[in-house]
Amino acid sequence: MIKETLKNGFEVEIPDENLDDYELLEDLAALDEGEENTGKIVSAYKRLLGTEQYKALKEHIRSEAGRVSATAMLETLQEIFELQDGELKN
Repeated sequence: MIKETLKNGFEVEIPDENLDDYELLEDLAALDEGEENTGKIVSAYKRLLGTEQYKALKEHIRSEAGRVSATAMLETLQEIFELQDGELKN
């Protein structure tokens, strides 16, 4: 289990089984292939965090105007990978 508090204050918990997910690897590989696969970002997020935590993260990032910043979501995903780079690559 990975437990971290991110820079934006969100407490993330990633169960080990979410890291050992071949379809997550497929999503990440598709992202590496180019911009035409950017839709895989959402799939990767949900596989990594799980549906409930994914929803909670969106609510954490949601602005007073009701919008979820794409930039903030992408930065958060990158931070998750950077914080646990070794464990996510295994």
